[in-house]
Amino acid sequence: MQVKNIVIVFGFLVVAFIADRIWNKRDKRNFGVFYNASINGRIIDIGPSSGIVYFTLDNSDVQYGFAPRAFDYNHYMSFSDSAKVGDVIVKPAKSDTLRLIKGTHTYLFTFKKY
Repeated sequence: MQVKNIVIVFGFLVVAFIADRIWNKRDKRNFGVFYNASINGRIIDIGPSSGIVYFTLDNSDVQYGFAPRAFDYNHYMSFSDSAKVGDVIVKPAKSDTLRLIKGTHTYLFTFKKY
């Protein structure tokens, strides 16, 4: 019985490790597209997925994905709870800060780098 449990746990760990490696590659690829892009447009689609927020802008067919971090300037408000369709996102290429513009207010967000 002990050997069977050890095999099951080991198998689970192997599957978890492989899944993590696959997701990590995808996250790095998405981050590269996001980080290198000069972004300036109005959100037409947005949604979270496993800690990553994906969005599409009105002036691009690209779906950008990034892992936002709250910034103390914004009183640590969440990007995924704040950003809505119609808001504007501005981020120069290779910038470490994204601006979310909601009407007359601008909020700053940093993000996880891969």
